[in-house]
Amino acid sequence: MESELAADEAQVRRELGALPRLVGGLGDRPVSVATTLVLTRFGLRGPWDLLQTYRDFQEVEPALRRRAPEGLLKAAFLLESPRSCFSLSLWSSETAIARFGADGDMHTRAARRVFPRLQFAERRPELWSTKWRLIAVSRNLNWAGVPIVPGVGKP
Repeated sequence: MESELAADEAQVRRELGALPRLVGGLGDRPVSVATTLVLTRFGLRGPWDLLQTYRDFQEVEPALRRRAPEGLLKAAFLLESPRSCFSLSLWSSETAIARFGADGDMHTRAARRVFPRLQFAERRPELWSTKWRLIAVSRNLNWAGVPIVPGVGKP
């Protein structure tokens, strides 16, 4: 078992070592600033809950833009189905993510409002988040306000 784990670890190291070649060779552009993508999925009880959740996002997102918390590059609301959605945010600082989670009055109120709308399975809410480090984007990135590649995304 240990030899299998060691072999797997060696394979991962080889693949990571090849990453700079792969990023340039696949038509991707390396990201020029440290960028973390936070993706949160909401499994909701029904379509009306989706509408209310979207309205909450519409309330929070402009307030974020006005306050312009340090490190927030972009936020978006994504639909998966009539009963599930995602919030996506791009950040240039892990510290800013933590500060936003702790200090964001409007964000905290919206989070408290969404909780009763969540679907539950085995006494647990259908709510989860992931954090991803971006290393590259496709060469055709053209998203205003997302300055993660030199010369791209300038507002």
